[in-house]
Amino acid sequence: MTLLRSELAAFLAGISDGSFFQRMSVPAKYRRIRDIAISGNGEATMVAEFPEVVRIIGEERMAAGLDDSVKTVLITNSSLIQRSHVQAGLQCMSQMNGEIWFKIDTAIANERQFINSCTISETRILTNLQRSASLCSTWIQTCVFALDGRPAANYDAYLDLIRKIVDGGQQVSGVMLYGPARPSMQAHSARVSRVPEQLLRELAIKINNIGLPVRVSV
Repeated sequence: MTLLRSELAAFLAGISDGSFFQRMSVPAKYRRIRDIAISGNGEATMVAEFPEVVRIIGEERMAAGLDDSVKTVLITNSSLIQRSHVQAGLQCMSQMNGEIWFKIDTAIANERQFINSCTISETRILTNLQRSASLCSTWIQTCVFALDGRPAANYDAYLDLIRKIVDGGQQVSGVMLYGPARPSMQAHSARVSRVPEQLLRELAIKINNIGLPVRVSV
């Protein structure tokens, strides 16, 4: 935790005085911080120190003078949300106006296994989503991409799941749609490509018509 605090403090200081942007040759129009994200190549909430991580981020945010426009974000599949230490961390995030980005890339079980190496059932996804939304502002985060040149997921089934979430009264904040921004770490990465922006926009309209706000990153 000492290393986390020192590295985060140094990073935020570099953002504040502009030295980080200069060192990394960041174009002027991108010289701002949008969020502090808790993520990883595995499920970030697996570590027992998760609540302390959130607390340290909160303290260093305050020390750096960041306002609520800079979000503290957890990117998660929420598979461990039933654990008390995870819930404690999420409640702390809520107090600092944080957000949970809850991964749902597909509604079909075998697609979920292939895309995310995830065996969580739809019932458990809905239960975890409800619990997540009750603890902290929660957005559904969906990566839309092509596999062998065709959409990787059944988006009719995905929209049916979104309807089920809305009809069930779950208080999610909305849906975030985005495409691949970096090479996949999966074995099938060579088969992955971006979909046309029009597909993302059309999917966003359909989700919005169901009743949820949508953010699209292209």
